[in-house]
This record gives sequence, C-alpha cells and structure tokens, in this order.
Amino acid sequence: MSETECPTCGKSDFSDESYMKRHHKLIHGESLRQKYECSIGGCNNKSYNPKFCSQECLGKARRAYEFGTCEAPECDNETYKQKYCSNNCANKNSWRYRDNAAKREEVRRKLSEMRKGKKNPFYGETHSDEVRAQISESIGGENHPHYGVTGKDHPSYGKVSGLKLQTVEETGHTVRSNWEKEIDLMLHNAGINYEYESRTFELSDELTYTPDFIVEDVIIEVKGWPDDKSKRRARLFMQGFSQYTYLVIGNKLPCDIFIKWKNRDRLLGILEKSIEKEK
Repeated sequence: MSETECPTCGKSDFSDESYMKRHHKLIHGESLRQKYECSIGGCNNKSYNPKFCSQECLGKARRAYEFGTCEAPECDNETYKQKYCSNNCANKNSWRYRDNAAKREEVRRKLSEMRKGKKNPFYGETHSDEVRAQISESIGGENHPHYGVTGKDHPSYGKVSGLKLQTVEETGHTVRSNWEKEIDLMLHNAGINYEYESRTFELSDELTYTPDFIVEDVIIEVKGWPDDKSKRRARLFMQGFSQYTYLVIGNKLPCDIFIKWKNRDRLLGILEKSIEKEK
C-alpha cells in the first residue's frame, strides 16, 4: 500500500499523504495522526501532543519544575523557581564555604610566601598624595560606618587596638608592643602597685582614652609614633582630668612629664618623687 492510499477504503488518487489523511478524517471519522503517551507519571492517556495529553498535565509538569528542594547541604526546605530557599543557604554553598585548596593552611602559607618582600607587585611603591586624599575622604566624616556613634555605643569603646599583642608571663598582662612590655616588667620588678589599661576616660562625645599604666595619681603613656588623634587625646585628657599627673615615655605628646625612651630608667625615680609629694 502506497503512502497516498487510504488504509480503510483503498482510495489512492491523492496528490500527497496529507490529502489522504484529511480524506480519512472527513470520510471515515478517524484521524491517522500518531498519538503519544502522556509524559506525566501515572497518566496513561494518549494524545497528539508528544509530551502532555492536556493542559492539566502541562500544569503539573510546570509546577514540578518550578517547585523543588533547596540544594544547600542539610536543608530540605521547598523552593520556587530557585536553587536555594534563602540567601543564607546560597552563601553556604558558595566558593567561600566549600572545601577548596585556598582555604587550607599549607596553601595559604605558600600563597603568603609568594607575595612577601620583593615578590609583592606593590613592593617599594606608595600611594600618591592625591590617592591618599581620595582614600581618606572616602572613609572620613559622614562616610565612616561609625560616624555619629559615640561612648559605650561605639564598638571600640574601652578597647585598644594593636597588631603586636603579646602576653607578659610575669604579670599576665597582654601588651601591644615591646616598649609596653619593658615598662610593665620594670614596674612589676620594682614592686610598685600599678594598673594596666584598667580605666577608660570619656574625653568628649566621640573620643575616649584608655591609658597604659596608672600608678596612684600618675598616668603613664608609652608612646611610639604619635599622630594628630593621639595629640588631641592628650590635650583633652590634661584639660579634663587635671588632678592626674600625665607622664609620657617614648615620643613626645602634650604632657606634664616627658621621658625619652633612651632615658626610660629615670621612670622609677620620678614615680618615687611623685608618690612622696602626694603623701
């Protein structure tokens, strides 16, 4: 039987197959188009659509595609048109949380060695004055995240920053520099009753001061490189707390008594005289 011959009545004078199928549908009341099983599980209907038998099954397929389970580890929450149920789950599955080589201590150490000293592309380079001014302006004043936050509401209230923290075994104090360590041991070995960073003074609405050492009414500040903020803090302290004797060791700040670091051995004698004078 040719492709243009009707399978029911045998008529074959059709110009092509499509006319034969149209004849069969009109005359014999049955379509010759191929029917497909519905692709939705549990539905046994057949239709001319190669995937779905009805709009209802199409809707089921769409919902199954749009709704799913969160792909984050240890999360079974339902999702809608998304891989993750929340931003937290998305972050947990990001590269920062995965077990990747860059997180391993030995790899981080090697990467650090690769960028040390002359191997660093920025070695020997400095920012121009224009760039420094731009950086300062971008994080200064109202642009600073802690602008307007004062007193105990400030996250740094009562805290002293420093990158060279070390614990003095003899005193148990955690100091911020070798200079502070030496003065701490000097006072300890001399049997002087003193305190280390035990008090915080409020100098203004936005500025506080935690002195290094306190010996009765003598405030001892061990100062490395002084900046404008340190000088301002020293002036405000002397104005607001004149009952204390303000003593600075190292580099000069506004103070009552200044001792150069090379003359630091004079500290004990000065403290002895100050204590006797107060008595």
